Amino acid sequence: MGQLKMLIAPWNEIWIGGFEMSTIKMNAIFSEIAKERSHQDQVWGGPEHDDLHNMRDWACYIMLYLGRAVGKEANWGRNESFVRTMFIKIAALCVAAIQSIDRRKK
Repeated sequence: MGQLKMLIAPWNEIWIGGFEMSTIKMNAIFSEIAKERSHQDQVWGGPEHDDLHNMRDWACYIMLYLGRAVGKEANWGRNESFVRTMFIKIAALCVAAIQSIDRRKK
């Protein structure tokens, strides 16, 4: 099996292990994550609230949503639409955690 490589190229193509994927799809996904991240800030109060949490808190929130993605509410992971929504929320939570880490470095 070939080595898995990921290159995000300036000419708007992504190569993963030799497979080409349009960045239009990637950009749409990243846009959904950014929209969810903005929603989270509106609901919870933004950086002032986020920075009250430590890394264990973030991990717990992420695990909570992972549990929802494969639990009863998602028909044990078979409801792809619900699982996808949870993955977008999880990605946005990961971004929030990274943003909080980065602010602490300053």
